[in-house]
Amino acid sequence: MYCKNCGTENPDKALFCKECGAKLNEEDTVKYATASNLPASSKKKTMDTTPISMWGYFGYEILFSIPIVGFVLLLVFSFGGTNNMNLRNFARSYFCFTIIVVVLFVLLLGSLGLSSSGLY
Repeated sequence: MYCKNCGTENPDKALFCKECGAKLNEEDTVKYATASNLPASSKKKTMDTTPISMWGYFGYEILFSIPIVGFVLLLVFSFGGTNNMNLRNFARSYFCFTIIVVVLFVLLLGSLGLSSSGLY
């Protein structure tokens, strides 16, 4: 068996070249990716379209209203923490609503602060 790297003749059962140390028994076959041997992450995720019940919406709204834990869960559900498309869209809409309420609250406090600054 001859080394592909340096051309030195080696014994047939040798795994590595005695001259350069290159691997001798490499298979030059090309492996093609099929659906069965692809990693799980490369397979397309299917979204669950199961509708959320009325009580489900109510429960998630209560859950998202909890000050710190609710906001963290709101971010997780909004940005891909669930396969249910309806829950993800509800979390995104609730997140937008929360941003609007916070901006309006800051504007209200700012306007009250500016209007009351002349009283002192």
